[in-house]
Amino acid sequence: MSKKRATVQYRYVNTDGLWKEFHLKDMVVDILRRATPTGSNKYFEDVSLRKIDLDQDGSFVVLNKLSEEASWDGPLICGQLIHVKAGTNLPGIDGNLDQPIPELSLQNFNIGESKQLVEGVLYFAIGQNHVGIIEGQRTRARTLERYLTRLLQDAEEMEPGKHILLNAKLEGKVRSVKALEVSPRRIQKHSTSEASDPTVSSTAGSAESEGSTVFDVLQLLGWSQEDLMKLEDSVPDDGWIEGMFKVAFKRKGRKSTSVDRKILETALRNVDANSIGLLGEGAKERGGTIKLSKVCNIPTEGELLNPSEAMKAIVENLRTWSTSGRIDYNFEP
Repeated sequence: MSKKRATVQYRYVNTDGLWKEFHLKDMVVDILRRATPTGSNKYFEDVSLRKIDLDQDGSFVVLNKLSEEASWDGPLICGQLIHVKAGTNLPGIDGNLDQPIPELSLQNFNIGESKQLVEGVLYFAIGQNHVGIIEGQRTRARTLERYLTRLLQDAEEMEPGKHILLNAKLEGKVRSVKALEVSPRRIQKHSTSEASDPTVSSTAGSAESEGSTVFDVLQLLGWSQEDLMKLEDSVPDDGWIEGMFKVAFKRKGRKSTSVDRKILETALRNVDANSIGLLGEGAKERGGTIKLSKVCNIPTEGELLNPSEAMKAIVENLRTWSTSGRIDYNFEP
C-alpha cells in the first residue's frame, strides 16, 4: 500500500473575545444536526447545504466527508474540507510530444458539467476547543478558520465581527521572547530563458513557495517597484536574494523587554514555522519555531490521502498528546 508523508498539527481555539462557555465541537455538532428550514434534511445529510463561497469568486469550500454521526456524542468529530474550484476547463495540449510537427495546439479541455476541480483537501478533528489538522497544499488552516467562522455566523451562533482563530502551540526552551528572527522567502532570480518567457511573472522576482518574500518586506520599508527591479537585475543569473530581519521588544531607556510566547501563538499560528526564530534569555530557537505537530506516513488512494486513515492519524496523535500531558484534554467521558 502506497503512503505519503503528512504533518498532523495541533491547534486550539483562541477564546479571547468569545463567551465563557464557548465549546467549538458541541456547536458544530449542533448545527450539523439541525433540520433545514423546509425540514426535508438535516445539514449532515445534505452536502449541498455545507458549501460556502468564502472568496466570492464562484469557488466553494465544502465540509464534505464526516465521521459517523453516531460517534459525535463521544469526544471528537472528524471531517474533510475541500476547496472546489470554479469552472470546468483545464489548459492542455492536443497532440503527442513525440510527433515531428512545427508546434503543439494549446487548448482548454472541458472536464464536463458533472465534474469540478478540487484545489485542495484538509482533514481535521475537533474535541472541545482542541483541533488537529492535516493541511492540503492549497487548503490551509486559515481556510478552516474562515469556514468555521461562516458556519457559526450563518447559523446565528456567532456575531459578525467575531472570528474563529486556531492558535498553534509553540514548544521549546524560550518562554519569554525578547526578539524574533524573521527569514522571509528568498527571491530566486529568473534565468535568461525564463525572463524571455511570457508565462513567467514579470513582477520583481518570484517566491520559491507560498508566503511573504524578502521583496514584500522591503516594500513595507518603502522600496519602490523600480528599486526592487534594479536590485534583482544586479544579481547574477540563477542567483537569489535572501534576508534576515530582527524584531526586538524594547522599553524606555533602551532596555530590552520580553513577551510571553503564548501571545505569539496567535500571531504566528499560520506563519511558516521555518521562517521565524525566537530569542530569549539564555536560549535561542533559530531555524524555525517549534510547533506541536507530528509527521506521519498515511496510506493513499492514488495521489490523495485515504480519508479514513488521515482522520485516524489525527485522532491517534491527539490522544497521544493528551496522554502525555502535552495538551490539556481528557478523551474519557
